[in-house]
Amino acid sequence: MTVRRLEQRPTLGRLYAKAAITARGRHAESLPDTSYELPDLSIDRQNLASYADVCGFRQSDVLPPTYPHILGFPAAVTLMVDATFPFPLPGLVHVNNRIVQQRPLNAEERLTV
Repeated sequence: MTVRRLEQRPTLGRLYAKAAITARGRHAESLPDTSYELPDLSIDRQNLASYADVCGFRQSDVLPPTYPHILGFPAAVTLMVDATFPFPLPGLVHVNNRIVQQRPLNAEERLTV
């Protein structure tokens, strides 16, 4: 598997624009053998507090189990707008998510997603 390290978090607006432009003509036969990672991320405390308020989590130094998905979502979208990804992003729907938390993550930790 090829691992591509992103130097900064991609901007979702630009990725969505690219998704709209490249939606037609996706014909790859298989999923790409590639992953994207965002190394050494720090937690934006204001963003974390807003997320906790909106989602009904209590304010804490421990990240809600769903928060790492928010951090990694731009990397996932980067993969989905890549020319080797076989499905157009607009209209793509997931059926479910399953989160297994191995240990609590502290807001002071630097994460790779």
